[in-house]
Amino acid sequence: MKPYLALLSARFRQGLQYRAAAWAGAATQVCFGLFIISALEAFAAARPGAAGPFSRVASYVWLGQALFRLLPWNPDPELRDVVRLGDVGLQLAKPLDLYGAWFAKALGYRLSAATLRALPCLLASAVLLPLVGLGGIALGPPDSVLSALAFAAALPGAVLLSAAITTLYPILYFRSVSASGAMTIAAAAASLCGGILAPLPLLPPWMGDALALTPFAFVTDAPFRIWTGMVPPSDILRVLAMQAPWLAACVALGRAWLGRRLVGVEIAGG
Repeated sequence: MKPYLALLSARFRQGLQYRAAAWAGAATQVCFGLFIISALEAFAAARPGAAGPFSRVASYVWLGQALFRLLPWNPDPELRDVVRLGDVGLQLAKPLDLYGAWFAKALGYRLSAATLRALPCLLASAVLLPLVGLGGIALGPPDSVLSALAFAAALPGAVLLSAAITTLYPILYFRSVSASGAMTIAAAAASLCGGILAPLPLLPPWMGDALALTPFAFVTDAPFRIWTGMVPPSDILRVLAMQAPWLAACVALGRAWLGRRLVGVEIAGG
């Protein structure tokens, strides 16, 4: 276990080095949050009461912007290059389980990326907006103490599930140099199903209910609904009960898929 924790720690600390880019990204997320909320005000007016008071929708959007990098919409660049450049051969020579090493690195990557952007975005949306007279669209506190506890309980499963999905992406590069098409589809699916493009409670019920069953929704959408009070804290049991099988399925798929790709793999170079 220690080698994998060391890989996680090293990847997390490596990700924390890009502070300037993270602050710029956080500023971008704040601008996107304001734009999305402005557009959703008209959208919510067409379906009044769909997600409760609009302040809940605004909080949902701000949580999505703050934790945007937690959503598994892209591969870990380091793992992607390991396959593209043939360095996977060196990793296979190490006495470590390759999938376990990749999972640990993906977990460190997601945690560092989300940590750097979350704090400035949360401060801007929860503190700065009320100071400039925009308290009606600011990030509000959890709906209750139980909602806060339930949100905290859902986060570990969300992070692990995000890492498991992220670990799937580098495997695509065994068959394609760029895999740009697959990554474009993955980014669109993650943003839509995770509620980043639009809160799922505002979508038509037949669409929102279907998307809420996808693994991406249990990374972001489900915890956000608990924070905002769109669902009661007691739903944490249902959220955890859905996160666990999705996590197990993604890990099993990743292990089987990686093992199959490594059979007969050829590495060019010299």
